[in-house]
Amino acid sequence: MEKVLVVSPPTIDLIDGEPRPGGPGLYAGLSLSMLRARPILIGPVGVETLETAWAERRLGLERIGYPTVEPGAVFKLSYQGPERIVKAIHRPPPIDHVKVLEALSREFWDAVLLSPLSGEETGHLLALLWQHARLVVVDAQGYHRSGLKKVLNARGLYQVVHASGPEAAGLGAWGLLVETNGMGEIRLSSPWISGVINPVGPRLRDPTGAGDIFTATLTLGLLRGATPLEAVREAAAIVPELLPRIQEAIGNV
Repeated sequence: MEKVLVVSPPTIDLIDGEPRPGGPGLYAGLSLSMLRARPILIGPVGVETLETAWAERRLGLERIGYPTVEPGAVFKLSYQGPERIVKAIHRPPPIDHVKVLEALSREFWDAVLLSPLSGEETGHLLALLWQHARLVVVDAQGYHRSGLKKVLNARGLYQVVHASGPEAAGLGAWGLLVETNGMGEIRLSSPWISGVINPVGPRLRDPTGAGDIFTATLTLGLLRGATPLEAVREAAAIVPELLPRIQEAIGNV
């Protein structure tokens, strides 16, 4: 059973005004758990996001949480227009590097999935992760939102970056860069491979959590010996299957 540390705080997502538990830890963690891996979540738990941390626990996920006096990460998401609009109501507190490194040093991890939300990770942690795991996977969304995307180019100590749409523009990962656009065309680029994949199956309108599920399943596919092309195809195929199961599980807590 693969051990994956997911570094990301819990969130409260106001989806068209309705508050729901959210965050990469919740969606990626449930994906990994459903695929028989062992996810451990770590990140700051704010006053308003404590409810999400409880939901994670009720769903069988383990979080190494450390409380803060700040509200925590709260996002407003709107699907009223042609594209999803995301606005931070409360930005996430900074990630405590010491606590993450303490967790990393307890054992050697199969993978670390680093998914900052909006500037709470400055790149210093990214430079240390490769020493503690077989595979380091980064979701670029938080670096893009905070203007820190250049950190990814400067800290070439990871194997995979997942970016979507404008997040990937000008991103020169020395490892594998996987660019998605909703669940349409997927582009892969690296020093040793490049290509375009058109997933077979239903197209999704960038629903909340789909990118986190994709990143988690891509990570697990690579850990289990799939080639990058195989892992991307498998991840794209499984997102439409896992997403409704995860949405239902979250809706029932």
